[in-house]
Amino acid sequence: MLKVKSKQGVLIVMCWLVYISSYVARYSYNANIVSIIGDYGVSKTDAGLVGTFFFVAYGAGQIINGLLCKKYDKRIVISMAIIISGIINLLMFFKPTFVHFKYFWLINGFSLSILWSSLICTLGTKLDSAHLPKAIIVMSSPVALGTVSAYGLSALFNLFDYKYIFLFASVLAISVGVVWYVGFKKFYETGITVTEKPLTEEGADEKSNKSAVNGAIGFVMVLGLFAIVNNLIKDGLATWVPTILKETYGFDDSISILFSIVLPMLGFCGSVTALRVCKRISNFVIVLGIFYTVAVIFVLSVVLSLGSPLVWLLIASFGVIALLMYGVNNVITSIAPLSLREKFSAGTLAGVMDGCCYIGSAISSFGLGAIADAYGWNTVFYILLGVTVFAVALSVVAFFVSKVNKSKTAKENGVINEEEKDKTAEENAQA
Repeated sequence: MLKVKSKQGVLIVMCWLVYISSYVARYSYNANIVSIIGDYGVSKTDAGLVGTFFFVAYGAGQIINGLLCKKYDKRIVISMAIIISGIINLLMFFKPTFVHFKYFWLINGFSLSILWSSLICTLGTKLDSAHLPKAIIVMSSPVALGTVSAYGLSALFNLFDYKYIFLFASVLAISVGVVWYVGFKKFYETGITVTEKPLTEEGADEKSNKSAVNGAIGFVMVLGLFAIVNNLIKDGLATWVPTILKETYGFDDSISILFSIVLPMLGFCGSVTALRVCKRISNFVIVLGIFYTVAVIFVLSVVLSLGSPLVWLLIASFGVIALLMYGVNNVITSIAPLSLREKFSAGTLAGVMDGCCYIGSAISSFGLGAIADAYGWNTVFYILLGVTVFAVALSVVAFFVSKVNKSKTAKENGVINEEEKDKTAEENAQA
């Protein structure tokens, strides 16, 4: 029998294994988009539409599954989701006609949308406070490592036939799904169950409860806007950097894909950096504002260097932006939900935030591709610069609104306390 601590450790590793395999299964298409465009002779708009179908299904599914994940049988649902993704990748390996790609990827997106909220819900309810920081660190790595695996293997397979990435993703996903189902009972029951506390309190006045609910709604809305901007930039780079390097600088397909591996590797560094910053600064809005402010500088650098001979400056700027955006993503989808698990359901908040992220992803895949077709890559990065500036402005406004509301609440509580003191003094005097 596994001890409680051992079970928690195994649970973290199993969640990590499921999610890293899901990233290989989702990026098997994006990592080969340059080769697929050449193989099928389709436009960037058509190729990007496949990603948009995935992201729309994934984003909508994240919100739905985020709201329902507390009721799921995690053994059945998680294993089923990853196995379905494996089957879809297997179908892609047999090279169907391009018109079917978007429908396969729609199903893939919805099946994988089950995972994040269910995994975070599992970790949020089954880990003690000592294991929570470890889970945050470990679960920040699948995005980077899964993306690196997908792009790295794609670069290798591109030397002879890109479609073998779909076969690899299929075997990995189905194997992990089977392992999760078979081993679930051995590691899931850790003996720990954490539940969130209600926002409203019995006995509290109506105004305080209303203020708490409004504050929570406002926080989620602001975090959701940050999430949309985050994945618009992050997945825009992941999807289109290989194409930019090929079209603008004549890089070979395999080399351009290898360069894109650097982005998620730096992204893992960004995730760890975000966790360290959050340990020093507890206000998530301030942390996100800092990351987006630095991002403005490097998006501007891309705007100024794109098309110039300064290709290494361009790649370095892409790298720093990726580091920052992966850091932002970790704050929004992992650090905040797990840190606030006693105020919000960790799975629900993670699912809703990841759903918002993939609204940005859907825009980045189809929208940025269409804009590049019509107006060129310079226009794309002027737009990305604008949305990054918007995120900075949002952080400033949200911070000051929060300060004003806290000051107002403190003042109101002070008035109420004084009224209670006067009432008590009056009752004592009458007695």
